[in-house]
Amino acid sequence: MFSSKYPSPRKMSPPPSQRTYNLRRSSSASTSNNNAARGRVLGRNARRVIAVGLLALFLVLCGWAVSRMRTASSKSNSVESHSGEANGPKSHVYPGAAVWPAPPSQQRSDSLDAVLSATKRIKIPSPRSTVKGSSTHSFFRCVGNENDIDGFRDRVCVFENLCYNIADKVFNYYANPLLHPSINGQSRSPTVLFDSKWGERVDFNEAGHGFVALHQTTDIFGADMSNTWGPNVVVGSGVFPTVSDPKNTITVSGLHALWSLWAYDGHMLWEEMSGIFFAMARMGVMTDELVAMHYPEPLPDRPLSIKFRKAFFPAISKTAPIHFQKHISNILAEHATQTPNPSHICFENILVGGNMRRFLHKDSWHNFGHEPLFKLLRARILKHHGLDPTFTPSKHKILVTNKTETNFKHDETVGSRKRAIYNLDQVMDSIRKRYPGVDVQAIEWQKFSVVEQLKIMLETTIFVTPPGGVSMMLPFLPEGAHAIIMDYYEREEPNWYGTRKDESISMEAPFWNHWPHVKKLYYQIRGAHDLVSDSDSKDVEEVNWREGVSYNLDLDRVLSLVDQAFDGME
Repeated sequence: MFSSKYPSPRKMSPPPSQRTYNLRRSSSASTSNNNAARGRVLGRNARRVIAVGLLALFLVLCGWAVSRMRTASSKSNSVESHSGEANGPKSHVYPGAAVWPAPPSQQRSDSLDAVLSATKRIKIPSPRSTVKGSSTHSFFRCVGNENDIDGFRDRVCVFENLCYNIADKVFNYYANPLLHPSINGQSRSPTVLFDSKWGERVDFNEAGHGFVALHQTTDIFGADMSNTWGPNVVVGSGVFPTVSDPKNTITVSGLHALWSLWAYDGHMLWEEMSGIFFAMARMGVMTDELVAMHYPEPLPDRPLSIKFRKAFFPAISKTAPIHFQKHISNILAEHATQTPNPSHICFENILVGGNMRRFLHKDSWHNFGHEPLFKLLRARILKHHGLDPTFTPSKHKILVTNKTETNFKHDETVGSRKRAIYNLDQVMDSIRKRYPGVDVQAIEWQKFSVVEQLKIMLETTIFVTPPGGVSMMLPFLPEGAHAIIMDYYEREEPNWYGTRKDESISMEAPFWNHWPHVKKLYYQIRGAHDLVSDSDSKDVEEVNWREGVSYNLDLDRVLSLVDQAFDGME
């Protein structure tokens, strides 16, 4: 909640001392009976008070005795601990507990950033290796679905010692052959996936798609090799390029990522760009030096995409994202003198996957347990722009979204605005009249830079907004702020979004519900009277109530939600 609480602008009830009560006086005939009854009650109450007092005294004495025992035990442990300080602290001793070794340092190393950062994994020479002192094969590890060929959407993986064949323009995964379990003298390929139905799989690319999804079109247009990725498997002893052709092999250190942008607005920020950050955290390879290689297409040149990349990506990595082919060209140019005719570029670590849907109701489980990562990224973004993530305002400000544009303005089916507040002027007037001393502002987001938007949100205590892209800045509200978000009414079933027919649906609730620092209040849609068609040629009953309408808000219902928000911050 807010660090400095302040009274609600709502008119409060008078204190008890100022309240009036209408008490009826008892008749004189019943006065003596009442006095006798009152005496009996007082006697019982006195006995109860004495009993409670004795019990309280007993508990206090017990607490004092336990405290003395703990103090004596603590002094004894202190003597044991100090007695070994000449050779360094020996142990932390607790009565009746096992003796644990003292930590090597008193400095904490369990911060979220430290825990999620890359650490060295086991690397011990294999008894099978014939080449000593160098890597002879590739390696990979994943989180997500490792038991289904079609689990590519949920997988996040890190590949080590993965090499790009420059001539063939493909990634190769090098594996040492294994002895065949049933045929003497023959070898077999290592298993890359243990499919629960089809058994052990030895290839990353099967069923027309790759091993990991690159972006969101896999569940819109279907999965193929254009929106998924997987390396080719090369099996053999001594075939790893640094062994077979060291003079013509370039080795690149650090963490790289294969990654792709496709969506707009909040999806681009919270699913695609943030997806790399969350993937690093989930794999325990967090670094500020990540090189994000946009693959396979060049980076989008849409103005909004460029604006978002410049504003948000530096909080994820110090290195700006780059098109994969351009990065390959840069590597070749950098090593042109030492390696004039390279055949392979071998990457120490490549991160792939993690572009998960976070707003769809059917995929709400993608957000479970990720709340600390969301908060960490929010803090990084604000700090990058010189803003304090812990800032809380000392006065109220109500911010209302005035949506005047849409990315789909050329789509005749959605109209020129798509999910705007139709009676915005009336809503603003009603709030101002109800709370004349509160700062109430309407905002057209496209007129402000990202930094200005962040500052505005940090100063806002109540955010009133339609759903969709215009609500994407909600996570940057301060601790304890309230958001009033419009729902939409679902009229189709079954549908792609995983929502139920004839219900008021909170569009981004699957994601917003995992930002606990903001209290969400939803303006539910109850029928056509809450909506206005955005189409010039179609009535409200003829358009899609998710995509083709704006909101005709009931003023009393809006004010009721604002009242509730004020009470929640007092």
